[in-house]
Amino acid sequence: MALDWLNPEVENCSLLVGNALKLLDVYATSTLLGTTRLNLLSLNTVKFFYNTAFSHFLSYKNEIKDACAEAKKRMQELEFFVKAKELLSAQSEDSLTDTFKAVVHTYEDMKAQGKGLFLYLKSAFQTEFNKDIEDFLDEQLYKQALKEMKQNDELSDLFLKYDRSYSHTYTTSYGNYPGYTWANSYNRDSIYFGELNEEGLRHGYGEITYSNGDIYKGNWTNDKHDGRGVYLWKDYGRYEGDFVEGKMQGNGKRVYHSGNVYVGQFIDGKKHGPGTMKYTNGDEYNGVWDDDYMHGRGTYTWAQGDSFTGKFVKDKREGKGTLTLASGEVVEAEWVSGKMRTTQA
Repeated sequence: MALDWLNPEVENCSLLVGNALKLLDVYATSTLLGTTRLNLLSLNTVKFFYNTAFSHFLSYKNEIKDACAEAKKRMQELEFFVKAKELLSAQSEDSLTDTFKAVVHTYEDMKAQGKGLFLYLKSAFQTEFNKDIEDFLDEQLYKQALKEMKQNDELSDLFLKYDRSYSHTYTTSYGNYPGYTWANSYNRDSIYFGELNEEGLRHGYGEITYSNGDIYKGNWTNDKHDGRGVYLWKDYGRYEGDFVEGKMQGNGKRVYHSGNVYVGQFIDGKKHGPGTMKYTNGDEYNGVWDDDYMHGRGTYTWAQGDSFTGKFVKDKREGKGTLTLASGEVVEAEWVSGKMRTTQA
């Protein structure tokens, strides 16, 4: 059966993502070709399974990271894009408009059906690839199916919705900065207001509201966030600090969707180097980070007053350390994978 892989004991998040995208691809492709099959992802049993399985994996950083890579790979290989290109290429001028609208309608339906799946990967995918997961899908539709298709006047507006290379600009004055430029339709319906270089790339200071509702205000270099800036996520969350080639890098402060607040160093969009995280439950970690993990020497203080100072390896206490209880008692011990192994007199 098509649902034999729905095993409540599955231990591979990438497998979950891969199979879900396969089901989504089969549904969309069959719809496009007029041989519509049941959308299995719409079944309550399947929805419940994914909600349960993904909620389990959200706390496992490596598994989610691998799942994002698998999602990116699978989205680049969707059969739907191949069939859409073949279908559009075969149309005459008279039938092209209707066929294009059918392709786009089916694609948007596929994307809507997958929203529940994308929700679990949205934040992690943005961190890994500096791109919204739905915008990445739009980009694949354009590159693989639409870019080389024939066009007519009736399709121009619809086509430009997915064309990342399109922008309309004009020069105006903005406060104390005369000669600023509007650039409209970057990344679909995104609106940018700021400086451009001679090649038409965002360069200098500018502000952009992305199609997904996110906002960036700050410096740009050749179309990428670069220098000091502020990034605001639509779903709540904020980063203020240094950017390098589109990614958080250097010193900064990030307020997460959960309410946790980190102040410290970033590399390649992740916590890396010395920094302090204050958690919503009152806990606090002050120490070294690596690839978003507490990794190196640091101090973790619990809300009730206990604290541990020592070495951490991927969020777990490791090696010799000191546990200081709120009562004042001090325990010198050795930890293995987060658990105390021996106690010394």
